[in-house]
Amino acid sequence: MRRLIGRVLGPAVNTVFDRLEQRVTAGDHRAVVDGWLDGESRQIAATSLVGRIAGRLAREVADNLGRPTRADAAGDRELRREARAAIAAAESWTDPLEAGETAAVLQWITLLPASTDPAETQTAPPIAPAALGPADADASRAAARLTLLAASLSSSAAPRAFAAPLRAHAEAFEPRQWFLRRGVRYGTSQLLRSLLRASGGQHLPDLAPYAREVCDRLMRHVEVRRQDCLPFEANSLPNDAEPIVERLRFAIALVEAAWAFEDLRYLNSALKLFDWSLDSVRRGAVSRAASLHYAVGIGRQERAMRELLLE
Repeated sequence: MRRLIGRVLGPAVNTVFDRLEQRVTAGDHRAVVDGWLDGESRQIAATSLVGRIAGRLAREVADNLGRPTRADAAGDRELRREARAAIAAAESWTDPLEAGETAAVLQWITLLPASTDPAETQTAPPIAPAALGPADADASRAAARLTLLAASLSSSAAPRAFAAPLRAHAEAFEPRQWFLRRGVRYGTSQLLRSLLRASGGQHLPDLAPYAREVCDRLMRHVEVRRQDCLPFEANSLPNDAEPIVERLRFAIALVEAAWAFEDLRYLNSALKLFDWSLDSVRRGAVSRAASLHYAVGIGRQERAMRELLLE
């Protein structure tokens, strides 16, 4: 049938057929991430904090994809200690977050697995709501403060310490305001991931219903808008905005929601977001930060599928 239509309509129709027949498989994602791991492995012994965070995340991705590495609990504690020092310095900022290594440090810290060491509870860096600025602050400052909040939670074993700023931001964004037709506010993926992390378990359970309602709305938004999902409000884009990174953060948030609420629907929507990002990542048309988020997300997606579907 394809050959017959091709003879009638000409060779140009083959492009349409190729697109219709395209299927993204787990193997496609695995091949891209394996390539990323091979290229990123040299960063494990890097001296910069960014390089060592990337190395730590590369080990996590390898473990999640069945390429076991040796755990380094002492190294993780030291990495979180340095991360907390970087966060403490950032808390005094009054200007918008500027692009550069400090920005990268905070962005990448948000991907670190949460600390489970009770000994670190007392060393959690305190954050006051005022440090995050008002919800209607300029775009760069608003996105930077949400990143700061997410980074602080990622390096702490005491999510309860962040109840005040999380509640302040939850009150500023009703669930119905997250995914509007005019666009999504850039940076709110960090708020959602922070809510999921802090409301899990026994930490801040009163925030869990709010986080779940936001995840439900995100899931419906992705399913209805498909590849047109997650457009961003023009006035919410900071100077260093990377829309694909923000979309990948939302995908990671859905994977984390699937774990938190044991709901496979969230994982299904996350799979679609990763599929729609595959081509750009595979072609190398994204930044290193985007590749990092993609690889971490695929690794956690694979682990979630094993834990929620097979175990």
